[in-house]
Amino acid sequence: VFGTDGNTQNYTAHWLMDVAASASRVAAGFALSTALGIALGMAIGWSRRFEKLLEPTLQILRPVPPVSWIPLAIIWFGIANKPAIFLVFLGAFFPILMNTIHGVKTVNRDLLRAAAMAGATEKHLLRFVVLPAAMPSIFAGLRIGVGSAWMLTVTAEMVAVKSGLGYVLWDSYYFLRYDMVIASMVSIGLLGFLTDLGVKAIMNRL
Repeated sequence: VFGTDGNTQNYTAHWLMDVAASASRVAAGFALSTALGIALGMAIGWSRRFEKLLEPTLQILRPVPPVSWIPLAIIWFGIANKPAIFLVFLGAFFPILMNTIHGVKTVNRDLLRAAAMAGATEKHLLRFVVLPAAMPSIFAGLRIGVGSAWMLTVTAEMVAVKSGLGYVLWDSYYFLRYDMVIASMVSIGLLGFLTDLGVKAIMNRL
């Protein structure tokens, strides 16, 4: 996909390597944001105590653009995979968190009353009633989050790492290789589309 000339690095046959590098960062950051976002969203949406304790801090952090964390991420983690994974996590975390909270808070109260009358404990309510009922909202957050994850990993690769599609895009721009810039953009779009299809497939299965 990526050609070369005498003025730039050789990207020929490196497409799969760059895709693997970017995809691994998206996968790691998205997995962390999914686990933490759903867990905290369930806790905040269900418990007023957790809501009062955690939501103010999270709402202060939420408006801060993830890209503004890049200098701190580089200071904390250096030039490697960790700052990129951290930024992916931040980009995907808040959509997942907020949609999970919304899903939990809008569960049909009649379902909760019926389960409670049948003898369900709080643990059973969360596992067998609240979580399944909140799934549509959770997956809406996951789909938004995975799109944000791809955007943030490309941004991070432009400044914080030396591999991946974002790095190829930015490096090609410096050498005026606009064909490679466009190829990188198309690759990122296709990978984001395929990832979203994967999330939709899991959603339909569940």
